[in-house]
Amino acid sequence: MSYGEELMTEMLIAEELEEQDRMEQACRFYGAVGAKVWITSDGSSVSISKMDSRHIRNCISMLKRNMPLYDEPFDRIALKYIELFEAEIQTRYPPKDASEGFFGEEEDEFIAQSLL
Repeated sequence: MSYGEELMTEMLIAEELEEQDRMEQACRFYGAVGAKVWITSDGSSVSISKMDSRHIRNCISMLKRNMPLYDEPFDRIALKYIELFEAEIQTRYPPKDASEGFFGEEEDEFIAQSLL
């Protein structure tokens, strides 16, 4: 085998190994999304429900900021994580109803005053 053929073979093997690593990483992320677990930058994992709210918001910002950099299938994984994070934030800080705490005519009066 010539030197050029040997280099070509090594490049093809390296490409195949890289693709295999990518697929293994994607499978790990899909599993983590299904288990509602976030994989941190150092490779450890933490349950989304146990994450600090600030950490969740930072993760959402980071995923949205980096979305153009993700290719298939990591873009879909990022979108799934964003959905999970936003759902978790909603459970902690549910949206408030404008009429909460008012009854009957009090509600109408409050809404009329707030519109002025």
